[in-house]
Amino acid sequence: MNAPTEDGREGNHSRATTRRALLGSLGIAGVAGCLGLGGDGTADGPSGGGFQTVGADGGPEPTRTQTSGPTSTAAGPRDRTATETPARSTETPVDGGSVTTTAAPATETSTDWPSVEDPYYSALQDDLAAMGVSPGEFVYADDEAEALAKFEVWSDLAQTSSLSVADDRAFSAARRVEVTEQPDNPWDVTMNGPVNNRSVAEGDVLLGVVHLRSPVSSPTNSTVQFIAKDQDNTATNMVATQPRVTPPTEWTRYYVPMQWGYDSEAGTWWWELFHGYGVQTTDVGGLALVDFDRSVKVEDLPRGPVTDGE
Repeated sequence: MNAPTEDGREGNHSRATTRRALLGSLGIAGVAGCLGLGGDGTADGPSGGGFQTVGADGGPEPTRTQTSGPTSTAAGPRDRTATETPARSTETPVDGGSVTTTAAPATETSTDWPSVEDPYYSALQDDLAAMGVSPGEFVYADDEAEALAKFEVWSDLAQTSSLSVADDRAFSAARRVEVTEQPDNPWDVTMNGPVNNRSVAEGDVLLGVVHLRSPVSSPTNSTVQFIAKDQDNTATNMVATQPRVTPPTEWTRYYVPMQWGYDSEAGTWWWELFHGYGVQTTDVGGLALVDFDRSVKVEDLPRGPVTDGE
């Protein structure tokens, strides 16, 4: 199989495919297998994830979550449109039509954001500060490549590879998730990012950020669902906005606000993306998770899609 390129078509490089995870037999033994996303693939070629065994330090076993909508009692009001860059007006579809919004000038709180060297994360801080969002802390890492490496694809029905990203994009680290066999449930193919470096408390507010695209090579329009929960509350979803999205063929940034409904220790909670909505291909990049503790209200955070600098 050839390597994917920015336009979603196959390139000339050979792609390594993941081995089957044998979740059924490993689940009987109490150990979950997963396909690693943390390879050293670059724009010069794909890097398929190696087979890894995930134990207590590597994240929980994927579990069923209802797919009709969020169950968090902290869900905010209607979606708030946000722009990708402070100086650009953006027309974003909303119920009943579209609305054009322009980002507000940067506030004094922008200087209080932790200093990061990663260009994409630094620009993301500026975007959020321009919307008047108080400072927060990046959860997984201080750069996008390391954050993306925290996510594993758990399934024997999918394969992954690194993805080239054009220089004009705000981010540079991306992966392609190809569901090659029909799943029975959306959670049968999940891209899971366990949080092992901090706890989260009831009432804490977080913001997930991810760029998604359904490439032209996908056999169907892809669907992704956002889930956030811990191992003791597997029937819940702390995502406080519409959790299921159908990405277009162009890169689109999604803001995913969350408000936690219980206390979760480090290593027991996670953010994940369900990909098991059929045989489909989805490109995933620019992943970030920002922790605000209780310094902001979930309804004041941006949410939903915005075109990436188009």
